[in-house]
Amino acid sequence: MAVQMLETFASCPLCESDPSRVLFTHKKFGKFIKCSHCNLVYVRERPTPSWIKMRESEPYRSVPIPDVLINRAIDLTPDFQSILKRLKQYQNHGKLLEVGSFTGHFLNLSKEAGYDVAGVEPDSISADFAHRTFGLNICRSIVQDSPFKDKTFDIIVMIDVLEHLNEPVRGLLELHRLLRDAGVIVIEVPIIDTVFFNLLGKYHRHIIMDHILLFSQTALYNILDKCGFYPIHSELYGRRVRLGRIAWNFRNQSESIGGFVEGLLKGLRIYDFSISVNLRDMVRVYCKKKQTT
Repeated sequence: MAVQMLETFASCPLCESDPSRVLFTHKKFGKFIKCSHCNLVYVRERPTPSWIKMRESEPYRSVPIPDVLINRAIDLTPDFQSILKRLKQYQNHGKLLEVGSFTGHFLNLSKEAGYDVAGVEPDSISADFAHRTFGLNICRSIVQDSPFKDKTFDIIVMIDVLEHLNEPVRGLLELHRLLRDAGVIVIEVPIIDTVFFNLLGKYHRHIIMDHILLFSQTALYNILDKCGFYPIHSELYGRRVRLGRIAWNFRNQSESIGGFVEGLLKGLRIYDFSISVNLRDMVRVYCKKKQTT
């Protein structure tokens, strides 16, 4: 399937500076630009139609949400529980919003932990899955178009979402509006200030179709500060990963390689095995709102 490339950013989406350089060019995803001012890396062109439309139309997908993504959400249960355990130290009850709630697995655990939960998810297929599976009512929109009033939530959680946003500053400012003054926001993003990214470049695992922003830790803290947040805790975390998902990820680089790895893992009967991996290239930051005078 041919993918048309469109220019997305005329200037840096974090600092709006123009000086930049091409870090590398990916044969499928276009030019990756590094801002000379704030060091944010971003994709100059973005595939269109959107990831959601492409996922619905790709011929090799046999189900609206591939099993590999459902399994990923299930495998993240220990990570989700770790987030909730720390959140209990800051806010042990109250209203919790998840931005990009996807299949609803984290939101369901939050509800079981005693929080009054709400979710925002623009993918209607995923929102329908969350409603059908967990009885969750998800707002089917981007957060900027959600109906929530100022200072509605005690906690906001955004897991692997910020790197997908065309307007990251606008999105974070909207979360600032929705969060109560004493509230806590949790943000997880992949980061690129690592040895592996320097070695692998455009072949790194974070280079996938819908990652249009690539943060260093410094760039992440800069955008949080710009939008009125300050960190109270951060950690470089790992994941449990099914080997089948690794094969699925290979398809981002090559359908033939991905198919070979998938066949090999199934032949060895280890496709559904999972391993713990911490490459220190993902960061989780807990923040509060800066107080205005």
